[in-house]
Amino acid sequence: MFWLVATARADTVEVRLRLEAENLLGQPIATVPVGSDFQLAVFVQDIRTPPNSFPGVFSAYLNVAFDPSLASINATPHAPNAVDPGIVFGPQFSIAHTGDLSTPGLINAGGGSNQQEPFTTAGQFLFRVTVHATHAGMETFTSSFDTNPGHDFLLASPINDLTADQVDFGQTSLTVVPEPASLLLAMMGLAAWGARRRFARSVRQA
Repeated sequence: MFWLVATARADTVEVRLRLEAENLLGQPIATVPVGSDFQLAVFVQDIRTPPNSFPGVFSAYLNVAFDPSLASINATPHAPNAVDPGIVFGPQFSIAHTGDLSTPGLINAGGGSNQQEPFTTAGQFLFRVTVHATHAGMETFTSSFDTNPGHDFLLASPINDLTADQVDFGQTSLTVVPEPASLLLAMMGLAAWGARRRFARSVRQA
């Protein structure tokens, strides 16, 4: 009988994580109005050079932190120790799902594993969540290594447990802008303030 054992390798970057802010149609965006929903998507990619004969990411788990004063993610009620159903996983990562959205400003231990070898050097869609923009500002999403037991970061070949130093953890930012109505009111208020100043100046000069 043969046992498959995961072992760590030298600290060279072999996998890249890419975070992408998208509209609800899955198109990349750089801005979003306050009060709107958008999506955060996570992709993983085997970036070894030269490419391995059997490339691809077999399993991946990570945390994503963001500023909860600018955006929020609604946690969906679910059974204890079950994955939050608000996390939509990519078709390649179809088993061993995990992920919790109950902590403001954190996607905790999101990830999954393949049922079969992926064998690709292209980016692989890992998961996506819907986010709500609550206040204006620059929102940044930053990924980090998940240290929970059993949440192994594995390549398709060789099946070795990657360390945090072997993964390029990405981040992405987008600007949450005031909703159009609020912006219009602010502009109207500024115009009125300017008119009052001009009127006061004309009275003093009279």
